[in-house]
Amino acid sequence: MKTPREKYRNDPKYRYMVDSMVAAIHKCHYTPSEMREAAVLASIIYDESRIREYRIPMIPKSVENALEVMEEVDEALASVHQSITKDNCIHDARTRGTEGFFCRDCDQYFHKDSPTYRSGELLSSLWMALNNISVGSFRAGKGDIREALDMKAKIGIGVAHDNYEDLISEAEGLLAKYGRDVNEAYVVIEHMPVSGLKKRT
Repeated sequence: MKTPREKYRNDPKYRYMVDSMVAAIHKCHYTPSEMREAAVLASIIYDESRIREYRIPMIPKSVENALEVMEEVDEALASVHQSITKDNCIHDARTRGTEGFFCRDCDQYFHKDSPTYRSGELLSSLWMALNNISVGSFRAGKGDIREALDMKAKIGIGVAHDNYEDLISEAEGLLAKYGRDVNEAYVVIEHMPVSGLKKRT
């Protein structure tokens, strides 16, 4: 392998490059260290241009399209999240605890006695409890419990009710009638105090 000095003597193109650098040092008053830094940077810029020129076309078009769609979805979700306020939030991003739930979208905590909790979270839990007693009866060979199915239909899934307190009382009475502890419908999570729920930063 030739030394830099040997290449300078025998390779006209290499000598021209070195002479140009020497002239730049004299004319522009660059230091040798700055010239070395410039040479390293030039190599980096060249490599980056080759990555764009040669590597990106190797990505299948379908993958490139999928990446573009994912980027659009991320932007759309970010836009939606920015538009969420305490007034229009539907509280889908919930962290549930024994005493209520924390909504990560609007940074609010809803105690189990609050209207928001009782009209949504509690009714959903009662719906599932009613489903469980009907399924249990069916598996025991006794058939579905018609009252439980009708009550499930009344509650619905994701339906807002102005008379939610009436529905809660009716559902709890039905669970008690079939020997189920109403407390089973409430979420119980150990070691999760309200103070441990932190707002998103």
